[in-house]
Amino acid sequence: MPQSQVALQVFGFGFAILGGQVLLPLLIGTILFARSVQRNPLLVSMLFPWVMYSVGVCILLYTGHIDEDVPPRAICYAQLATTLGAVVMASAALVSYSISLYCGAPRADGEEEVPMQTTYLLASIPILGVAGYEMSLLHIFQTKWDELTIERDVLVCAIKGDHEVMRSAEAIAAGATLVSVVLTVDLLCRYWSGLKNVFHGVSGYKELVLAPMKPWKQVLLRLIIFELYCLLAMGACMLLISDPSRGVREAMWSFADSVPVATALIFGTTPDVLSAWRFGRRRAEYATIP
Repeated sequence: MPQSQVALQVFGFGFAILGGQVLLPLLIGTILFARSVQRNPLLVSMLFPWVMYSVGVCILLYTGHIDEDVPPRAICYAQLATTLGAVVMASAALVSYSISLYCGAPRADGEEEVPMQTTYLLASIPILGVAGYEMSLLHIFQTKWDELTIERDVLVCAIKGDHEVMRSAEAIAAGATLVSVVLTVDLLCRYWSGLKNVFHGVSGYKELVLAPMKPWKQVLLRLIIFELYCLLAMGACMLLISDPSRGVREAMWSFADSVPVATALIFGTTPDVLSAWRFGRRRAEYATIP
């Protein structure tokens, strides 16, 4: 095996396992069970798909087919269904979470409480989205199984050519991310007066990010950073579909597989989570970040 391929496997699988199978499960468990950490339940629905994605990326590794040029088609189908379904689910969850923040943002008459019925409805969107996508994917595999050419694409299986399976997942992810960006940019415009503190140096940044503020404001900047990272990862996936050189593909796969790690770092480094992990001193004002 080429040395570059070994390095790619180390970094790619390392990112996927560390982020999606170590850090994110710890973060989800902390959100669910730590009394000092309170979050909107929709955040958990946004984090979980990246655990699912990480497991999907590692299917060839866990099933012992990592060194095969042409893995079994059933294994490849399971990997495609898991990874692409996770991307669709994560995209739908991102929109749901952004809508929840938008509905809970301050209005002229004060802060609005998001009704539980609305929260339940928003929580159902990712589940219905991934269920519909998996059904369409199953239909494609059942009706066009003999027409599809499965190939090995660096760390995972892929369908040869610019196939509708890949294009559909990419289109859903792009559309959902853009909707979320529009909502968060609108909130960012309302939040501009606070952003000016960044120009005051380190003290201004700490005042902006760490000072007590309304729940939706405390998570807004982290959500925007996460969206930007997702857009970059989406650009990497577009390069993969355009069939670039092998070196570019290896670099893009490593970057795409780093999304679970980035997700854990972005949403898992708030003061209340760090204090729950005994990395910081507990401060009561952070207990209501959504």
